[in-house]
Amino acid sequence: MAKHSLSYVSTASGSSQSKPQSQMKLDSMLKHKKCPEARAKAISDRILYMICADLHPVRMVKGSGFKSLIEILEPGYTIPSRKYFSNLLQAKYDCCKEVLRVKLEEETSIALTTDIWTSRAVEAYITVTCHYLEEWALHSYVLTTCSFPERHTGIEIASKLQQIVDDFKIASKVSVVVHDQAANMLCMVARD
Repeated sequence: MAKHSLSYVSTASGSSQSKPQSQMKLDSMLKHKKCPEARAKAISDRILYMICADLHPVRMVKGSGFKSLIEILEPGYTIPSRKYFSNLLQAKYDCCKEVLRVKLEEETSIALTTDIWTSRAVEAYITVTCHYLEEWALHSYVLTTCSFPERHTGIEIASKLQQIVDDFKIASKVSVVVHDQAANMLCMVARD
């Protein structure tokens, strides 16, 4: 009976001795294969998209369930740090904000809606949304949702609103501000 060729190794003298070779298992070969750089970047971009589109917290990338999912889908991919994704998110925001600024420069009349609301953690936020018509199509964009720890007086609200419209360079284009009928909001509008 012929013996399998991998079971024997020839020595320098030409004699055959029985020395089994160890063969790597497929799993161990795949686990150590590093994800190509272009693919890793594409995966990171998709993770950032998922964080934005589905409103996930950035800390999600450190969760054991997420790590387990990525390990199954792409074993050679090393998940970047939370700080890495936070920096990507800030860069994406800055880029989108600049694109919106350019769009708003072309408009002649912009309406704003605004409201102050409180989170579950009892922290106050202000959201300002702009609206405009372009060829009879309504376009709406959230300009900002930011912390508003100041007292909710008309003066403080007007000051914050002024900062936001100045930041987007639309102060001269605002034709109306829509808000709830709270007394502090009415005072804010009366101030202008």
